Amino acid sequence: RRRFADDEPIVVVETFLPYSECSFVLDHDMEKESLYDVMSAKEETEVYCVKRQVEAVEATASDARYMDIKKGKPVQLFRSYGLNVFGKPMEYSVARYRADRNSFEVTVFADKKK
Repeated sequence: RRRFADDEPIVVVETFLPYSECSFVLDHDMEKESLYDVMSAKEETEVYCVKRQVEAVEATASDARYMDIKKGKPVQLFRSYGLNVFGKPMEYSVARYRADRNSFEVTVFADKKK
């Protein structure tokens, strides 16, 4: 998928799902429906927790083609693992964001259980 802001491509995302559990997603129009909303239809496929890794990398030839940037420019690479309530992986996504058009904020809460 390519996502746009003001008609400018800002991110390219590839998402992988286990076919045996998620083939029903193919019956939905993903241009009009949210993937997570569709997956939430079943408890065993609903994404309960997401683990995400973030890394700064250089734009590839594919990034240059799909996001209208020069090869070698900075790109923010996100790898996301979506787990169901039972801890089973339901989704793996690789997102490549244009670093010149995106910024991210992370909020961390302290664990008060100590």
